[in-house]
Amino acid sequence: SGSGGSGGSGGSGGSGNGGAGGSGPGGGMGALFAEPPGWNGQDAWPIDATGLKDGASVDQPLYVDVNAYVANNVLVAEFPELRFRFGGPNSNLSINVRSTTVMGLLEAEPDGLGLRVTKGVMAGYWRIEDVFGGFASLVADGKALCNDGGLLYNQTKGVLCDFLDIALNPPAEGEILCNAMSFGMGFETFPAKLGAVVPPEPEPNLCPAGQSPANDVCD
Repeated sequence: SGSGGSGGSGGSGGSGNGGAGGSGPGGGMGALFAEPPGWNGQDAWPIDATGLKDGASVDQPLYVDVNAYVANNVLVAEFPELRFRFGGPNSNLSINVRSTTVMGLLEAEPDGLGLRVTKGVMAGYWRIEDVFGGFASLVADGKALCNDGGLLYNQTKGVLCDFLDIALNPPAEGEILCNAMSFGMGFETFPAKLGAVVPPEPEPNLCPAGQSPANDVCD
C-alpha cells in the first residue's frame, strides 16, 4: 500500500491521496462505496484516474519517489508536488502542495493484513497562486466561497494572506515579499485492496462569472 520501495505517500488504501492514485475517505469518492469502509484490510478503494500517468494503469502512479526509504521502520519520501482533494457530502477542497516530505511509522497489522502508517506527517509549502486556486474549488455545506467583495470572503482572504511565511525566488536586493505559506498535516493509513480505476468527479464551479477566487491576489 505504498509503504516502501518507490514510496507512495499514502498508499492505495491510505487516508490521504498518494501511492497508486488512491483516494482517501475525504477524497471525494467515498460515495462509490456501497457501505462505509470496514478499515479491516478488505476494503477495495477506488483509484482516482488523475493519480495515474496514463489514467488507467495502477502500475503507473503519478506521484513516485524512487529514492524513498525505510529506516528503523520509518518511511521517508519526497515529492516535488502532490495534489490533494478533500470532499464529503456537499463539500470539496483541492490543494497543491509543493516540495513535500512524507514520513510515517510502519506497523504490521495483526492477522497478516499488511502494513499501516501511523504518526504520519506531510510537510511542504503552498504557493499563494495555489491557495486561491484551491479556494476556487472550495464548497462547504453546498456553498462556494466566491470573490464577491463580501465580508466573509474578505476576512478569509485577509487571514490567508497574513499566513504567508515563505519567499519563493526572492530578489537579491530590495523588498522581499512572502508569496507562499508552510503546510503540514498528520495522517495515518490502513491496509486495503486496489479497487477499480474511476474518472474523477468534476470539481464544482459555483461562483458567478468574474467571482472565482482563482484570479485573486494578496493586496
